Amino acid sequence: MEDIKSAGNGSTFEEISKSNFKALALPIPPKQKLEELDAAISPVFRKIRSNQKQIQTLEKFRDTLLPKLMSGEVRIDYAEG
Repeated sequence: MEDIKSAGNGSTFEEISKSNFKALALPIPPKQKLEELDAAISPVFRKIRSNQKQIQTLEKFRDTLLPKLMSGEVRIDYAEG
């Protein structure tokens, strides 16, 4: 991070030019470490995608059902329990 900060300039906002950024040496982890990271985070991203699909389904269901409930076209019977 210090290398990036030292390559930047600007009095109000620190900025780094594209050419200065491209010139920075960035370490690349070994392939095994990248594979370990992928194995660790892939399930999390799969769960996020699954949740996003479920949210979309529930939003569509809400958007279809709510107007019908508001208009009285559909009624809900509550069971005492």
